[in-house]
Amino acid sequence: MPIEYRKFTLPIQVIPSHHSTDAQRRHHYMPKKKRLNANAIRLLARGYAPPEPWTGPIQLDVHCVRQLPKRLPKRWKGMDRAELVGLPHFEGKPDITNQLKQAEDAIKGLYYVDDDQVCCGTRSKSWGVEGCVHIFVAELTPDEHRTLVRQWWSG
Repeated sequence: MPIEYRKFTLPIQVIPSHHSTDAQRRHHYMPKKKRLNANAIRLLARGYAPPEPWTGPIQLDVHCVRQLPKRLPKRWKGMDRAELVGLPHFEGKPDITNQLKQAEDAIKGLYYVDDDQVCCGTRSKSWGVEGCVHIFVAELTPDEHRTLVRQWWSG
């Protein structure tokens, strides 16, 4: 069992994070919509955070639920909305890696000192009635991390 862990669901849809570069100013900036999304995730996640950020290896599991569109695409013609809930969201944008990065950056400083501590975890995305993000974050002992790596490589 991890040293300490938190598991929570935030009622917010993650907007993927990919920083843009301002060519004239030569620095990175985050568009306002994405910055507000990151701030909302951080604010909601603060209620579950430990008193001090963890300093050991971190396991981070993130599952992003994308809200079903109001008007269903033609490829889903004849399907009931209830049938689509929970289906994997694998077609098109947003990219799961960018969604993970947005969630990871938003909780940095609350759960762990730096995101380079995140050494294992899972990520997934699916369709749902409401958009939300499920997060499991845990501080691992070095032995637990070694065990996870051995289990992964052995089979």
